[in-house]
Amino acid sequence: MLYLSLAVFAADRLILRETGEDAWSRKIELYMPVLCVDKWNVCQSLVEEMLNFLTGDRWKICFRERKLTEIEKKAKEKWEKVTEKNVNISKICMFSGGLDSCIGALNLLCDKEDASDTVFVSHYGGGKGTVEYQGMLKDAFINRFNVDESNFVQNYAAIVTKKGDKKEDTTRSRSFMFFSHAIAYASAMGKEIERKFLVTDESYKAMAVEKHRIVQGYISRRKEGTVRVRIYDTSGFLTIKGANDGIVRNEWEYQVPVNDAEEMLENVCEGHPLEKVRWIVDYQGFRWEIDEFGGRLAPLVVAEVELDEDGVIPPLPPFVGREVSGDPQYYNSNLRP
Repeated sequence: MLYLSLAVFAADRLILRETGEDAWSRKIELYMPVLCVDKWNVCQSLVEEMLNFLTGDRWKICFRERKLTEIEKKAKEKWEKVTEKNVNISKICMFSGGLDSCIGALNLLCDKEDASDTVFVSHYGGGKGTVEYQGMLKDAFINRFNVDESNFVQNYAAIVTKKGDKKEDTTRSRSFMFFSHAIAYASAMGKEIERKFLVTDESYKAMAVEKHRIVQGYISRRKEGTVRVRIYDTSGFLTIKGANDGIVRNEWEYQVPVNDAEEMLENVCEGHPLEKVRWIVDYQGFRWEIDEFGGRLAPLVVAEVELDEDGVIPPLPPFVGREVSGDPQYYNSNLRP
C-alpha cells in the first residue's frame, strides 16, 4: 500500500490540473507492479473509487505481478527474525502540521495522562513550510504534554523533476500516502484479543464509570477485513480490522478530524450508520464495554472485554450471559441498522 500511495502521489504532482478538460479533473492511468496481484485485483474498483473521491479525478489502476527485489528479500529476512513487536504502542495519530490534524492530536493528548503508547506520524516534501510547522507543533506538544520526542516520526517523500518543470500544487492524494505511512508503522502494534457476551440485565448502568455515544459505518466489510469510520462523542476515528482467528485479530486505529468522519459516513460508507450507547464498567481489574444498540437493532446489548493475551479468563460481572466470541452474527460489521 505504501508503494502504491507513493506512485499515486508522484502522478498527482507530475500531471498538472491545467491539462484537464475543465482545468481541474484529470484522467490518470497508473500501471502498478505489486506482490499478490490477485488480492490487489479484487480491490481495484475500491482503490479507484477512493482515489476518485479523494482527488476529484478519474483514476484507472492496472495491477501487475512483481517479485521481491534483492533489497526487499534481505529486509524480509531481518523482519522474520524479530520475535517480539512493540506491544507498547496502541495508537497512531496522523500529524501533518495542519489545523485539522493538530486538533485531532490535541483531543488525543488532552484525554490521556500518558501518551507514551501513541506514535505521531507525519510526512513532508509536498510543499514549503510543512516540516517547519510540524517541528513547531511537535516542540509545543513535548513541552506541554507527557510525550517524548521518540513518539514523533517524520517521513520524507518528494518527486524529482528537471529544473524549471512545473509541479501540481494541490496534492490531494497526499493524505492517502500519509495514511499509508501510518499503516506501515501500525504493523509494529499488537493484536486485538477480546471476548464478547450477551447481556442479561441492566445492572451495568449502575456500575458504569463512563457513558459515550457512537455513530459508525463501514467503507468495506470484506471477509479478509473491515474498514470502519466512527464518531466517538466528538472525535473521529478510522479503524482497519483483519479477519478473526478465534478471539484474536489485527487492528489498526487512527484519529481523523470529526468533519472528515462525518463526510465519510455520509458519502463513502455503505448503508445507514449504526448508532449505539457505550457504557464502561471496571470489574475486578478488567474494563468492560457494554454497547446498547439503537434503531432496528434494539434491544440488542453486547458486552466486550479486551485481554492482554490469549487464554486469559476474566472474572465475569453479574450482567454477563452467553458468550458469543467468534460468532459472525454479532460482529458489528454484520449488524445492519
